[in-house]
Formats: sequence, structure tokens, C-alpha cells
Amino acid sequence: MRAHQDHDPGRQPRTPSPRAPLTAARAPSVLSLQQSAGNAATVRAMRQGTAGPAVQRAEKDGSPTRPSSQGSDRSSGSGKSMTPADARKIRFIQDKQQLWSRINGIRALAEMDSFKQGVTAFLANIERDLEKADTDETAPIDHAAIGAVIAGFQHRTVQGNKVQYSWYKQNQTKEGFFDILDRHADASAQHGQLWSKMGSAQATEDVSVGRGTVLEASIQGRIFDGLLFGLPSWSASPALGELWRLLSQTYVEGLKGWVTAHVLDGTTQKSVLTTIEWPRLKGQIAAHQVDGLDIIVYRAVPGPGGSDHVLVPVESFPVRTQDEFDAVPKAPVDGTDETARKEWERTQRQVDLEQRKALVRVYSRDDEIERMNHYVTEVLGRKHGPGLVFRTSTTPRNTPASTFAPSPTGSGPGSP
Repeated sequence: MRAHQDHDPGRQPRTPSPRAPLTAARAPSVLSLQQSAGNAATVRAMRQGTAGPAVQRAEKDGSPTRPSSQGSDRSSGSGKSMTPADARKIRFIQDKQQLWSRINGIRALAEMDSFKQGVTAFLANIERDLEKADTDETAPIDHAAIGAVIAGFQHRTVQGNKVQYSWYKQNQTKEGFFDILDRHADASAQHGQLWSKMGSAQATEDVSVGRGTVLEASIQGRIFDGLLFGLPSWSASPALGELWRLLSQTYVEGLKGWVTAHVLDGTTQKSVLTTIEWPRLKGQIAAHQVDGLDIIVYRAVPGPGGSDHVLVPVESFPVRTQDEFDAVPKAPVDGTDETARKEWERTQRQVDLEQRKALVRVYSRDDEIERMNHYVTEVLGRKHGPGLVFRTSTTPRNTPASTFAPSPTGSGPGSP
């Protein structure tokens, strides 16, 4: 899962530092630079302004990506054509800034030197691949850098393969956070969710209204989700592919109990579910760490009036052995009927796009809850004083977006 196309471990816990999260180095806006000096200068100036942090599932099938800001092929002001290399460099810088912003949302990571050094070296690895984008060459994988990134995510104070990014960010400054982190991570690991060929929105929705996490919503998944750093796909960089392979692998290795997989029309031979996740789960089942894999097969039914497809669950298959996995229906993409294969691929691509939009709506609920959390903290803080602290929440967050009552002060997230 999944910056792949298919989606494709301590020291004593401590109270987090009260200082504000670190931020990436400030850089001029893309537009202002383009207007003043053209694209070549844009790249040079932004590269100088973002040389590093201040302290500073793998094919991508369904992971939400931000709209491209490279729609114009001409720079404002200079009249010079933007070359593909210019566009790639600008996107690399934009995604690099977004990456550090997400990292700084998790204070334990923002204060972990070994992790930040690993991220910096990983980005340098990606940039070397970017420089070779017009050739058939790629840079060697910096395994040490990727290992440092993974080790940071697995640290006891982070547990990034088990805990939702939004839950950690919302609760990390509250009293007793590290006392409850282990229990929350263990409970979350009992509700693992995988997906294949249908996007992560359905799986993310399931864990958002209950307990658990899907890879893309976990700390380690959310931080890298949707970031290609100017590359056309994950496969254009062996380092990016290796990172996502390990993110998927470590996510699955942390699961317990029954795991659920959501698949479109059945399993496929080359999916990450088949090639990485199931082999790991099979070993965990044999070791009695995981009870089994429940594969839910969906059909994509066209919505009324040409609206988005509705994903309808049609059958569930409990799987504990390879024979049971092999008995699950296969999606037409692996069949011999070329017409059926092309039609399925067309539908799957459309479902993928629709599920990206649906995932934005799922994440909007997290944003709404976080705004409500800040609002209530501010209101009660004014009433009870600045020493007010809150205990960490253990209740599943299941309030749909846009259902808050209007705020009586007119300044809360539920305000008109």
C-alpha cells in the first residue's frame, strides 16, 4: 500500500517538549519567483531557500495526490518555456516542503536527529534519481537512509506503523499521552485494514469510525502519502519503491487478530496484497500472531445519473492458508479475455479517481475534529486558566463532517 500504485523498535517515554514544532526553511513563493525571474531562477532560488530542514502501498493505486501546480508550460513574466526538468525540480521542492511540514506535525519525529538525518539523505537519493529522469539510469538505493527513516517510525515514542497520524497529532501534548500510547497502538493493531485496486477510502473510513488504522492514515503512511517528488511514478526511483515496500511490510508486521482486506472484483497477481502483504500475513498466521485475513470482494456499480460508482460488498472470504487465498476470485485483469481486461482496467482507473475524492471527504472529518479540539481547548482555557490540561482521548472518532451545531460564540468550527 501505498504510494504504490496498488496501494501496488527504546528509551523511557517522556513528555513531549512544549516548544512549537519545527518548520522547514522558509522559501519564496513559486509564483512570485516566476513573475520576477523566470523558471530557471525559480528553481535556483527555491533550491537555495530549502537546502534542508530548519533544525530541521509499490505502484500508486488510489493514494490521494494533490492537484498539480504545473499546469502552465510558460512562466509568468519571463516568457520562457518551462522545461520538463524545471517542472520536476519545482515539484520536488514543493513535495519536500510538504514532507517536512507533515513530519513537524509529529513532535517526537521533529526532535529525533537520526530520523531527520535519514530523511535528508533519502531526499538527496531521490534528487539524484530526479536528475537522471531523462535517462535510463537510476541512483543506487541509500539503504542506510531508508533504514533510519523506518527506525524512526518504529520508535517506541512514535509507533508510526500502528497509530493514526491525526490521533497522534491531536493528543501528543495532552497529559499522560505516552502512558496511553502503547495501549492505543496495541488496540489499533487488532483492526488492520488493507486494500487492493479500489483506493484506500473505504478502508480509511472503516478505521476512522472505529479503532485501528490503514497504512495511508498511519503516521508513516500519511507522512509520505501522495508525494512523488517530481517523479512520474514510484517505479522511476528504486529508492522510493524500496521505501514504500518497507512501509507496507512494517505496517503488516505490526498487525494482530483478524485483518481485513478490501479488493475490487478479486485478487490480482501483481498487487502489493499478493506479493508483499499476504506472504507476511501467512507467516504471522503460522506464528499465531494473526488469526486470519478476511478478504471482502466489492463490485463497482455505476451511480444514478452518471454519478460516482458505488462500491458494493458482494462476498467475504476468510483466509488462513495459501490454498484459501488462491481460491478467492480473481479480477479480470489477470484473465485471458482482452476485451474484459481492458474494460475492467478502465473501470478500475475511474474508481481510483473517485476514491481519491472520497478520501478527501474522509480526511475532512479529521480536520473538523482537530479544529473542534483547538476550539474547546481555547474556550475552556479562558475559563479555567492557562494551566488547564486534558487527558488523552481513547474514544473512537465517529462524528461525521459538517454535523457540529453552530458555535454560540460564532468563532468555532461549527459556525456558519
